[in-house]
Amino acid sequence: MKKTLTLIILLQAAYTLILAQETKTVKIKDLNKSISHKVEVLKSDKSIWHGKYQKFYYKDLVAEGYYKNGKMDSIWVYYDIKGTIMHKYNHSTRELIELNKEHKKHKPSNIYSETNPDSLIKNNVIGAFFLGGEHALLTYLSSVKYPKEAKNKGIEGLVYIRFNILPQGGIENVTVYKSANPMLDYAAKTHVQNSSDFWIGGSENGEPMKTQMIVPVNFRLH
Repeated sequence: MKKTLTLIILLQAAYTLILAQETKTVKIKDLNKSISHKVEVLKSDKSIWHGKYQKFYYKDLVAEGYYKNGKMDSIWVYYDIKGTIMHKYNHSTRELIELNKEHKKHKPSNIYSETNPDSLIKNNVIGAFFLGGEHALLTYLSSVKYPKEAKNKGIEGLVYIRFNILPQGGIENVTVYKSANPMLDYAAKTHVQNSSDFWIGGSENGEPMKTQMIVPVNFRLH
């Protein structure tokens, strides 16, 4: 009993120590410059996000929540650019807490699902979505890192990436659906793979289901 009690006390102390690590607030701009982040990082390692986080589209707050040792933690709130709450999501338990009723009426214009291997149609599946809505997804896709070699050679193109959104959220089976160039394909695929934590699973008649999606990633030199 004493050993068990000692172990619990040690674990609680370790957890408290983790949370009490010294942090500082920094501001970071994405490559496309329309997105910026205000986040607490560890003073001992500024690459690790740890603490309060806010994401802005220009000056508009579009998401806020917390990081713990570099991972999204606890309840996050996602807004549209008008400041309306779109979703509340617990990243620790992967539980959707609140969904704006308007989301059910929304039909994305640039996000696709596959029903025929030779065609792309508008996605009408209700439920499977990117946290923050279509605007957040398109903003994320536009922030893809341009491969340096492709940029230097003036290579441009549009890559379509196909993947499955799991019923419980997250994505799998990320593949190139329509290729533009091997370097652009790889960059687009990697960028979409890194978005897994932001996808919420769909449902049909109240039953969770897997949804197949195709999204465009555009590489254009300005």
